[in-house]
Amino acid sequence: MILKRLFCVSAAALTACMCMATSVFADAEEEEKVIIPFEADEEMLSDDDSSPAVSFDTSDWEKYVHVSPDGEAMGIKIKQDTDTYYQGASLKIYSDSEGMKDKDKYYGCADGARDADGNLLYPKASEEDAVFFNPGVELRAEDFGLSCFDGCMITFTYRMGTDTEDKLMENSVYVYAVDGDYERVSDMATKLTYNVVDNDNVSQYRKL
Repeated sequence: MILKRLFCVSAAALTACMCMATSVFADAEEEEKVIIPFEADEEMLSDDDSSPAVSFDTSDWEKYVHVSPDGEAMGIKIKQDTDTYYQGASLKIYSDSEGMKDKDKYYGCADGARDADGNLLYPKASEEDAVFFNPGVELRAEDFGLSCFDGCMITFTYRMGTDTEDKLMENSVYVYAVDGDYERVSDMATKLTYNVVDNDNVSQYRKL
């Protein structure tokens, strides 16, 4: 599978994403591994040229961060935030919708969601014919001059809003890779849970 998109599932989180990548490798299916140079506009690069970054201080981020089709249907919006920010400005992800309308579909990663006792919250989401709904924001490899994100390391700094609690599946945001058809290509999703105690990502920004 080729990692065409890095997808972040969110419904009402106040989130900041600083996205950086190292050198990247070609599609896994190719017989020979060819290094693909990382190309980005000069103003999008950090002082350390080995770590290109998306900045939210200007409108250039709009070329790199997108709301997914399911996110648009669900009313998710993104905008620059200079009131609560990290290093000048952040990306605010928010929604005023009531949630998913199609009850026959499951949120991405719902097949791994468990309660405190380890029981699956949505056992039918593990069935072979389960259909998933993917509301959130995404990064697309082609926007960065890449054929895919294979071999990339992406880091970002994020914060959840105080009004996020109880509005997300498991109070969490999931970050994972999908292909061009929004099919997950890995079970290794990163889970960011609303947490004001052990990993306070509500009153301060956290790097991941």
